[in-house]
This record gives sequence, structure tokens and C-alpha cells, in this order.
Amino acid sequence: MSAPTTTAPTGLPTLGELIDEKYFIERKLGEGGMGAVFAAKHLLTGKRVAMKFLLPAEAKKPDTTARFRREAKAAGAVNHPNVINVYDVGSWNDAPYLVMEHLHGKSLRQSITDDLLTAEDSVRVMLGVARGVAAAHARGVVHRDLKPDNIILACTEDGRPLGPKVLDFGISKVAGIDEDTGTPLTEAGVV
Repeated sequence: MSAPTTTAPTGLPTLGELIDEKYFIERKLGEGGMGAVFAAKHLLTGKRVAMKFLLPAEAKKPDTTARFRREAKAAGAVNHPNVINVYDVGSWNDAPYLVMEHLHGKSLRQSITDDLLTAEDSVRVMLGVARGVAAAHARGVVHRDLKPDNIILACTEDGRPLGPKVLDFGISKVAGIDEDTGTPLTEAGVV
């Protein structure tokens, strides 16, 4: 007779699951090498949000969880129409998560690949991206990974364009913060 087997918790929610008694998971939007993103509904406000969870194997790595926290801090510090909004952070089933605005649209990379942009559209997109990046810089945040995959050409559910949104602040730098400790570099007693 063999010993009973157990499965490790996935650390990721399933459809219909309630996270921290306030976010109802509606569907999975995608999964990458480090995390998975779900569409969810905030029960109190009724607002649709996107929830990004670190995968369980990644959540065990201190450098990855530090990067995830840095992403939350950096994106959360910027309030601009051309930068994704981060609403909340937390941990569930040992998996850290970010709660962000739920975006509809295509990445700039996909729009370029599909040849969807006119010259006029391209100028409008780049002006929006420049405004979003300038707003981040004004808050002391340097993105460091600005590329077409990290820009979404957001639109309403019915396809009306809203403009570009800069996202994925995972390797950003926040001025005045020590990356190793997370403490302000100008704090008393810190050399």
C-alpha cells in the first residue's frame, strides 16, 4: 500500500473564488513565466478589475517578490490617464497579488504587427506614452522596460479608443528608495 499523496496548493485562484472577501474571480486573462492575471469584480463597488498573482514557484523567490512589491509601489505612485492604475495589493494563499484597472485593447506590439496604426495614430500614441512617462518621472519613477509589449492601446468594451496606457513597472526604479532594503536613501541613520 502506498502512502497517500497530497498536492501542493496552487496559490492561484479558480473561477468563482472569492479573494480576501472582496474580489470575485470571473475569468483568467492570461499567464506568463512569473504570474497569472485574472478578471475580477470588486464586490462592494461592482468595479471590474484585473488581479495579477505571482505564480507559487516565483512567490518563493525573495528577489521576485521584491520586484512585485516594487511594481506595486512604482505604478501606485503615478496617477495619470496614460499609466495603469494600481488600486490594491495583498497576498492570498501565499501568492502576492496586485489589483489594477481592467483594460480592454491590444498591446502596441500587436497593433504594429497587425499594421493597425496610421502615422497620425502613431504620433498620438507616442504623445500619450510620453505624457505617462513624464508623469512617472515627476513622481521619481523610472520605468526601465518601456517597449511595445508594455503599452496597451486601451479602448472601451465597445471599441472606442481611450489612448495608450503604460504598464509593467516590475523593473522600475523609484528615486530615493534603496532596492535592497526598501528604505528611503535619505532616512536618518542610512549611509
